[in-house]
Amino acid sequence: MLRPLFLGSTFSFAALLCALMVARGLPNAGQIAFQSNVAGDEDILLVDVRTAAVVNLTRAHTGNQTSPSWSPDGARIAYEYANLGTRAVSAIYTMNAYGEDLRRIFRGTAAQPTWSPDGRYISFITVQAVYIANADGSTSRVMREDEFFDYNDYLLRSTLASRQPESLGTIVDARWSPDRRWITFTFWNGNTTQGYSLDGDCLLPCTSPAQPLPNTERARAVMLSDTGRHVVFECRVGERNGICVMNHDGSDLRQVVISARGVRSIAPVWRP
Repeated sequence: MLRPLFLGSTFSFAALLCALMVARGLPNAGQIAFQSNVAGDEDILLVDVRTAAVVNLTRAHTGNQTSPSWSPDGARIAYEYANLGTRAVSAIYTMNAYGEDLRRIFRGTAAQPTWSPDGRYISFITVQAVYIANADGSTSRVMREDEFFDYNDYLLRSTLASRQPESLGTIVDARWSPDRRWITFTFWNGNTTQGYSLDGDCLLPCTSPAQPLPNTERARAVMLSDTGRHVVFECRVGERNGICVMNHDGSDLRQVVISARGVRSIAPVWRP
């Protein structure tokens, strides 16, 4: 039986070291990166859903690291960076899956980094436009209009919103599954949210409607795994927020991360 992971205010060094050793020895499948303020500032953590092993990938880094995004091969994570003491994002960085080998991709106010399917580029939003940068940070430019169907969650969300009846509500987020076969999103109807899944081919007009995902009422940041068989999302069970996983049909629902009061655990993303 998988035991849930409780996130309190601190981690011991021994627990972090043990979790890192476990994480290094496990295959990629079944690992989730997420954002949490468990250590005070915002960090990116990695949890294995089978063992509940956890490691704070950015605990030794200064500043706030937010909005993790996996590269298609699961080797690197792109994220937003903000100086300590401020929430204003000042750069986009990448690091490897163990929190090492930091590379600055873009310097300036930016948000929502998203990898291209081939891993060569990272797109992100600035106050001026949607940008695209080489994954090594060598160059960046404004994204062309014909590129957004391939990647970029912000433009994906905008496209889906333009094709939905207003009576359905407002799209809060929209995300590709790691294999890019599925799109997931959540609707806000003014009172609560509901998660949906949609065949990726239906980004263009098609006859298949989006399907509600079981157990995702009040959920956020819903995302399918690379096989499409499992779902991860921000959830609330009782009085505790955290991260939940389940099968696509809603069975085997488990809250694998249960946050202590005052602790956020958000923006979960499956490792490809």
